[in-house]
Order: sequence, then structure tokens, then C-alpha cells
Amino acid sequence: MSQYFPDEDLDTPFGAAVQVPIQLFITKVLPPLRSEIKFEAMLNNVGKKNARRTKNRLPVTQNGCLWGYSRKKPSEAVHRRDKQPAFRSLRMCAQKLCRAVKGLKPRLEFRNDGKLLWDLCKRRKDTLPDAYLVVDPGTSEESEWARIAIPGVYNKCDTKDDAEENIIKITRCMSQCVRRDPRRRFMYGFTAEDSTMRLWYWDRAQILASEPFDFTKDWRTLFQFLLSVMFAEHHQVGYDPTITVIKWDEDDVQCEIAVQTIPGEEHRYRTLQPLSGQEQEYLIGRGTRVWKVIRIEDGHEVGEPVVLKEAWVDSHREREGFIQSRIRAAGASTEYAEALKKALVTVLCHGDVFVDGAQDATRSLSEHDPSNVDNAADDSDLFGKRQVHYRIVFKEVGTPLHDVTSLATVYKALGDVTYGLKALHMCGWVHGDISTGNILVCDRIARIADFEYATQKDERKQHDRIGTHHFLPVEVRSHWYMFEPDEDRQKLHQHVSPLPMPSISLDPSSPGNEAAEKAKTDARSSSRVKPLVFLYNPLHDLESLWWISVYFLVCKEYDNDKSSDTPEEAANRAAFKRKLASDLFWVGDNRSLTLRDRYCFPKEISQLLHPGNRIGLLLDELRISLVQAYASAEEDVENIGFDIAGGLYAQYDDHEIGISDTSLSDTGVDAYGKRHNAVTAPP
Repeated sequence: MSQYFPDEDLDTPFGAAVQVPIQLFITKVLPPLRSEIKFEAMLNNVGKKNARRTKNRLPVTQNGCLWGYSRKKPSEAVHRRDKQPAFRSLRMCAQKLCRAVKGLKPRLEFRNDGKLLWDLCKRRKDTLPDAYLVVDPGTSEESEWARIAIPGVYNKCDTKDDAEENIIKITRCMSQCVRRDPRRRFMYGFTAEDSTMRLWYWDRAQILASEPFDFTKDWRTLFQFLLSVMFAEHHQVGYDPTITVIKWDEDDVQCEIAVQTIPGEEHRYRTLQPLSGQEQEYLIGRGTRVWKVIRIEDGHEVGEPVVLKEAWVDSHREREGFIQSRIRAAGASTEYAEALKKALVTVLCHGDVFVDGAQDATRSLSEHDPSNVDNAADDSDLFGKRQVHYRIVFKEVGTPLHDVTSLATVYKALGDVTYGLKALHMCGWVHGDISTGNILVCDRIARIADFEYATQKDERKQHDRIGTHHFLPVEVRSHWYMFEPDEDRQKLHQHVSPLPMPSISLDPSSPGNEAAEKAKTDARSSSRVKPLVFLYNPLHDLESLWWISVYFLVCKEYDNDKSSDTPEEAANRAAFKRKLASDLFWVGDNRSLTLRDRYCFPKEISQLLHPGNRIGLLLDELRISLVQAYASAEEDVENIGFDIAGGLYAQYDDHEIGISDTSLSDTGVDAYGKRHNAVTAPP
């Protein structure tokens, strides 16, 4: 693959990038060449004498090198610390290619940045790439991030350090484009160290990098890349045609977004305010964005503001809108119908995104048709799990719990959620991802959102870990039952019992060998026990709720703390709080001990809070009840029912309300000093 990264993935700030052969990248990843471009015919003129005298000839010298690089490589340029002259010929080559294609106008234009920064340490987040292909060719030379379709970065030397530096720069450039522009579904890019070039591709499931090639000699590959992207439609290089930008300010992008529903209808919404997800720090993942929007009909705003959420969801999972419909149907004829109506957000419309008539999904390099939904159950391949672009609109406009500015409101909301979870569990469902982002406070009422991982009792199966890292139950984190009685632990964890060994003759001609072999097979089959499958259950939802309660206690500071601590005591308490926040919510090493050990949590709370504070006592009582419920349920782990929580719901509600009545509040500064919204003190 590469002299520096042979046969291995490339480390990037956003996860591993898979190296793929250059021909696979060209045939499976790049947009197809337009039929009007006769690529092979263009190549046939290379080196011919009559082609030398035409102004539209390809930029290749008689000795088979790219223009500008027949005698010197970029590393041999006169100004060793100036990358611009070294790579200026690439833009000229792109211009010559465009002129060689007759009858077509390119949709992207190749440019080199006029203010190149050599030192990686001097590059800021908003520093433009070294090169870029921009949309709307022919406009001003000033390029904004919104117009950069394909970024490129250079280094004049070809060392391992230079290659690693370019990997950091190209992925940061991609991240910056995605963060600023909600239309970006996927992106291409390129890096060059001296004459060594690598092509890049990103979508929400993966980062791909081609094997390197010498672009000064393998100009065929370079030409195919440039022609593929420069003449491609905008949606073929990653732009979303279902989003139209109305206004683009430095800090605000206003768009009109189409939501395509299952019956084939389309509703358009205009964004009013971003609610979350606009700071896209991660390239790989769901890429969730949430806006406050208003519906548009015939160009006019209609109705009240609502919430639009878009995300890239696992293709094999049922969509959130359908899950909510099934949950409401399950509770319609029960005593929990009204509780569900009050606890769940109301879905107005939803559907997958379709681009150019096909379902918008991450790239699949496997052989089956990626647009075939029937293949979705097992379409994760070597190059990542397939994800589908999905949008859903909710009626209620709420504030995520992590943005709520009153501790009293936080714990009252957690009490509300307890009864919502009870209604959900009694109807035979678990949520699977209770977190501060999935609890919304709407008109002082807490509602539960994000049901992508919700599962019905009879449909549960063992799967990958689900949930939000900070609030993941300890059993879900370890993917195993941890509270079963000690005397049963060994039996429950033993999947295969020892096999009896029948006596077998050493003589291969012995007539007893066949019978003995059959007896051995029968013994193996009869002695195997059914593997124990770990399943998510209602107690896991309640445990996530408990971790949220602890999170607001540990990861916040309190502005009305009227203690008489000396400066030294206050500093020691703050240092302990930072360490505890790291151990429980960032590293997570002590979570199991904190939950299960009878002494650990009380000791931690006694060091965190002042003596006599009721919050620690109430949370510890909840912890004890939760652990007891786990132990009782796991006396028979193969038959854990959905009624296992029993009176735990009422105790949760009582204790959360008790906490909300205390006089404690937080300032909005977390344990690592990152500024949150200011939090007011409850009365």
C-alpha cells in the first residue's frame, strides 16, 4: 500500500481511515465519468505530433511526465518553504483538461490558496486548505468554506511525518466543511507529499483513502479523478439537493429543507434556529442536527414553529417514526395511553431522504446493490456499517435537559420521565438510550425523544452496545449480567459442559469406530446448553436515569454554596470533583464499583458534598433499591420480565422531586471548566 503505512489503516483525528486500492477507489467511490467525456480517446492523443500543436492537448510532456514536473519534483522547487510554485502546475493541468473536453462546462474549478501556511501549528480551524475545487466557477477568487466542494493539502517533502501531517490537515478540512454546511452528505479530498498523491473519501460510516500514486507519472489516474469530479453534478460530490440555502452569515445558515414522507409527499420547512448538532465535531456517526423550523407552503410560513431532526441511522433499524406509532398503538387500549401521550413527543411527518431517485445512504463497496432495502439486515461490510439519511418532524419545541438552567427543573423533569418510562415498560417496550439529549422540557413538562433504539419485548436480541456513553448502564457496557447470585454465576457463564469421551479403538478397521464416533457426536449435542443471551431490560433505562441524576451532581458546580470552606478545603473539594467526573463519565473505570459496592458511592458523595446534604442520601437510597431490583431479577436471568421494577418507579419520582426541593443549584461550569448556560438557583 505505502512505504509508511503498509497494509494498515491510517490514523486520523476522527478514527481510522481504510486504505483501498486505487482502481477500486476510481471504479467504486468516484463519480462515474460523464458519457460525453471520451477519456480513452483523449489519452490516445498523448504524445502524438499533431496533438502537440493544438492548444487543447493534454498537459503531458513527450517523455510521459505531467507538465511542470518533467525535470523537477515539487520537493526540488527553488523556494523550499513556498508550496505555491511547487504545486502551481496542478491548477494549470486542471484548466487544460477542462478545455480538452468540448461541449461541456465544468461545475467545479480548481484553485490553489494564495495564503498557504507551511506550519501545521500555525493553522487555525478556519484556515483554508492549500488547494480546493469550488462550486460556481468563474466567480470571485475569494473562496468561502461554503463553496469548497473538495479540499486538498500539500507538503513539499515525502516523509512519514509529512504524510501524517497531511492526514490531520485533510480530515480537519473535511470536518470544517461539514460543520459549516448542512448540505454536505459526503466529501472527496486529496493530499500530496512531493509527487505522492492520495485520494480521500468521507461519509458518515467511514473514511476511505486510496493507496498512494505518483501523480507526475501516473497522470492517467490524476486526470480521471479531476474529470470525474469537475464535471459531476453537485449531488455527486456530496451536496444535498433537498436543502436550499436562503441566507448564509458567518454564524447563521438559514435553509429550506424538504422532508419526503413514505407515501411520496414532500413537506418543506424553513429553519428558524439551530437547537443542537451544529458544531459537528465528529465525522463518523449519526451526524444529528436539530432545528427549530416552520412549515412553508407556496413560499409562505404556515402554522406554529416545530422541530426538525435529521440523522444518519443504521439501515437495518426500524425508523423512529414507525417505532413511535407502534408504541402508541401498544398502549392505546391500556391505562397507560394518556401517560404515553404526555411523555412522548408528537411525530408530524418523517421519511428517508432520496437523492436523484435513490435512497440516500453511505457508500457500500460490497457487491450487492446498496439501494436495495431488502439487503439492509446484513449490509455492513469491510468498509463500514451502512447508514441511511433520515428526517423526522416533531410538534413540541423543547429544551434538551443538558441545556436546562435550573437544577430544580432538571430533577423535576427526571421525576416526570420516570412515569413516562413506566408507561413505556408496561406496554412492553424499552427505550435503550436515555440521556440528557433525549429528554426535552416542553412547557415545564418533560418528554422523551429519540426512539431509534427502542425495542419491543418479543423483538429483543443481543446486539452491539447501545446508548450514550456517559449514561450507559454498567451491564450494557460490559454486555453481561453482573448482579446474579454468586453461587449461580459460574453455572450461568458456562456455555458448554465437558463432553464424555467414549472409548475408541486405535485400529481404523475396527467395526466399533463408527458407533463410537456416532456416540461422541450425540454426546456433544446433548451436553451443550443453550447460550445465555444478554438482553436489555427496563432496569437499564432506570439505571441511565440514575446516572443522569449523578451527572448533574458531579459535573456541575453550585453558585449558592454558602459553606464555610477555607480556600484550601474548597480547592481540595474541586480537585476531587474533577477526578470523580473523569472516573465516572469520561473514562468510566469506576462506574461498576460505584453502583454495586455498598460503601463506594456514600464515600464519594461525602467527599463531594457537605455533611447533611440530602441529595447524596436520596441518590444513595435509589442506588440501593436499583441494585436490589437487579439482584432479584437476575435470580432467573433467562426469564426477566418487564414488571421487574415494581415500586421503583414511585421511589424514583419521590426522590427526584425531593432533590428538586433542595436549595442546591449549579453555575453552569462543568468539572473541566467548559462554559455552559448559566444556571439559576431554585427558590
